[in-house]
Amino acid sequence: MPKATVYYFEKYDVEKHLTMRAGPATIQAIAKAKGKTLKKTMQEVDDSRVDANGFLIAT
Repeated sequence: MPKATVYYFEKYDVEKHLTMRAGPATIQAIAKAKGKTLKKTMQEVDDSRVDANGFLIAT
């Protein structure tokens, strides 16, 4: 089965004035969300566990 690489990431929340941790998501989804990838959190998952927006589906 094909694999997808996902990472946790950080994003600044302007309304709350703090950095939020989010994810896991693909590099493309993180870029779209204007987040900063946390490279050390890399996980290889089955690509069926990633939704159309690039985020890991909770199981």
